[in-house]
Amino acid sequence: MNSLNTLLFALLFAYKLCHTRGEGVCGDWDAYRDEKCLYVFDGVGQQAYDSAQAICENNSATLVTIHTAEEQAFLTQLVFEKRKVVDDVWIGAHRVGDVFKWTTENVDVGPYTNWAKGMPTNLTNERCVQMLPKTSEVGKWDDENCTKRNLFVCQKLQKWTTDMIQQTLLNERKQLLEIAAELEALKKATPFPIGFTYAQLPNTKEPTALWPQYTWKETSADHAGVFFRVVGGTAAPFGQVQEEASPRLTTMEMTDATGYKDKSDPIAKGGFAKLKVGATGGPWYWQFDVSNVEVRPKNQAIRIWTRTA
Repeated sequence: MNSLNTLLFALLFAYKLCHTRGEGVCGDWDAYRDEKCLYVFDGVGQQAYDSAQAICENNSATLVTIHTAEEQAFLTQLVFEKRKVVDDVWIGAHRVGDVFKWTTENVDVGPYTNWAKGMPTNLTNERCVQMLPKTSEVGKWDDENCTKRNLFVCQKLQKWTTDMIQQTLLNERKQLLEIAAELEALKKATPFPIGFTYAQLPNTKEPTALWPQYTWKETSADHAGVFFRVVGGTAAPFGQVQEEASPRLTTMEMTDATGYKDKSDPIAKGGFAKLKVGATGGPWYWQFDVSNVEVRPKNQAIRIWTRTA
């Protein structure tokens, strides 16, 4: 697999892990996604915080931790709706100094929190965290004395069997191949086909930076010094180069008082025009210099690129 396919495979597998209920891996515990198994200990009586944690540990588990609103919603529904709990429930957070931490993870609580209004009180003797069953505050958190006796929820990691992992990998490989085929089709249907021409204006990025997945060649030399105009009017037919032209001095003519006329030879671009203007003491001539500067509008140079692969 190339690096893109490898990344897609990893993302798909992670997505599968996060969006599948772990049926069969939690036994009589409730599965939250494929992350962990949860159990509401409502049959062992109410316990102080430390006793609740000890019972969890005896079951290879810990008091529950909550890190997202989605996780909180799942837990609230499980405890207070599915299990019909009407008592306060311990969760695995407690205060250390002035900071609340998840007990078993030893990390600060947050950024997600679900404190009830006015909580935490941060009273000296209220160091442990419980969830409230009140209708108006169901699932909200409250700091409480750790010796208070509550029900509690334990959590433990799900354990996937080798067969489960293998089947998931096979399913995701199939989806990966389908996505790779779609990506290849999209690449062929790109709005920048081979031969596409890109005009790079000043202070803009090269196409090699904008679309590095394609191969670009600068073809400015094929159009060097050429101005472009819309077809029609006095423009040349599409695709043809119209040679330069501009209003300039081409010949000179004079007439004296007697009606004598004289005319200069054609004036070459970048040369001098000579015209006889009198015979007395002469003849005398006027000479006019004709510049060889191109006639052009105010402009900025651009660069032309062509996609080659």
